[in-house]
Amino acid sequence: MAARHSTARAVWSWIGIVVFSLAAALIGTLLHRAGADRSIPWGMMLALLLVFATACWARHAHGTIGLAANLLLSTSLIWMVASNYGPGGDILVPISSTAFVTFWSRYAGYIWILGATIVQLLALALPKKWFERPPARQDRQPRAAQGPRTARKPRVAQDVHETTGTRGAR
Repeated sequence: MAARHSTARAVWSWIGIVVFSLAAALIGTLLHRAGADRSIPWGMMLALLLVFATACWARHAHGTIGLAANLLLSTSLIWMVASNYGPGGDILVPISSTAFVTFWSRYAGYIWILGATIVQLLALALPKKWFERPPARQDRQPRAAQGPRTARKPRVAQDVHETTGTRGAR
């Protein structure tokens, strides 16, 4: 029973890595230019934070292999979207144009494509112990070995009163 539960949990966490990696890449691609025209790149910061969060979660769930899967899936989607035109000929990740006047608007595409990879590699560079689960306690016995659970009555009254020596409740 426990093996089946852990297998199901592993399958669902891999499905989660795939879904969240692709969702973070797509949402980040749509969001990365927000605020760039006013030199306040709040969309870029949120997009990179979202990709970093999914990378950390993937590393926590499956270690370096999970992070590698997250990196491969998200950067593949970002590059596919960046290299293709949208419906009507629009580009979702514009790269450097003279029409962009601020630094952030001009280089937002480069920063997004490279930054999404860099923040995931940063998640790889973090200490391994930050992503490890604490070990299970060894002093606990399985529930079946503990015997039947009986409710203990709270000790409110004693049979013999200490000071008077009479029997009964206080």
